Amino acid sequence: MGMILRAAMATAAFLAALLFAQHVLATTFQDYDDEGYALLSLDHYLQGGALYTEIFSQYGPFYFYAQEALFRLLQLPVNHDAGRLVTLIWWLLSAVLAGYFSYRVSSDIVLASAATLACARLAQVLAYEPGHPQQVILPILILACCACTSRGRG
Repeated sequence: MGMILRAAMATAAFLAALLFAQHVLATTFQDYDDEGYALLSLDHYLQGGALYTEIFSQYGPFYFYAQEALFRLLQLPVNHDAGRLVTLIWWLLSAVLAGYFSYRVSSDIVLASAATLACARLAQVLAYEPGHPQQVILPILILACCACTSRGRG
C-alpha cells in the first residue's frame, strides 16, 4: 500500500508540473521575443547548414546537437508549436530530475514531490525564451547533481 501511495504522489506532482508548464508556455509571450531566430537557426542546421559559416549563432554546438536529437527523435517539424513542445520536454525533464535528486538525497517522497513542483515553478523562466540554450543547460546541471549522489555517500 505504501508503494502505491508513493507512486500516486510522484505521479500527481508530475501531472501538476505538466499542467502548470503547459499553461505558462501557452500564455507567455515577451515583447523582445526572438524565438523565431532560434527556430530559424535550428532549421537551417537541421537542413545541413554548417554552423558559424553558413548559420550565424552565438550558441555553442552542443545546443544544436541536443535540439537536433529531440526534433529528429520525435520527428517534429521546426515551428513554434514543436519548439514549445521541446521546451516543455526539457522543462519537465528538469523537474523530474530535481525530484529524483531530492529523493536520492533524502529518501522522502513528499520532499521529492515538492522538489519536482518547486523546479517546475522556478523553471517558469524557460517560457520567456523558448528554444534557447537555457532549456538544455538546466537539465544538464540537475543531472550533474544527481551524478554526484551515489549510494552510500551523503
